[in-house]
Amino acid sequence: MQLKSYKLELLIVTSVILSACGSAPLSFIEAKPRSALMPLNHYPVRVIAVDESLQFSMPVQLAAGKRQLVLEAYPSKSAARTPQKVVFMDIQPCTRYFLLAKRSSAMQADWELVKTDTETVSGCNPEDEMKKSQ
Repeated sequence: MQLKSYKLELLIVTSVILSACGSAPLSFIEAKPRSALMPLNHYPVRVIAVDESLQFSMPVQLAAGKRQLVLEAYPSKSAARTPQKVVFMDIQPCTRYFLLAKRSSAMQADWELVKTDTETVSGCNPEDEMKKSQ
């Protein structure tokens, strides 16, 4: 009897996980250039957190809406430590954002965020994604 109960619980958990995959938000942050060529004094950024939730993988997948990002620029050869910055972005549904850090020189640790490009995520319906994010 316990084995049947265990199988039922496993089936319920699996179906919940699979249904969550189908409703995952389809907006992304790519903290790297879209092409292999990076402009002078531009560096990849690392997404530390989104809405106070730590991030460990790239690209970062997130729901549409106003989001708080904690970002850190990759160090240059001359500036080993870089400050983390809090940035607010209005994330649109079905959009992939390409972000970079720009320094006035390779010697500087400070940087500013540059949104280099966006692209539409194929096979994604913006109206459905907005409903999911609410």
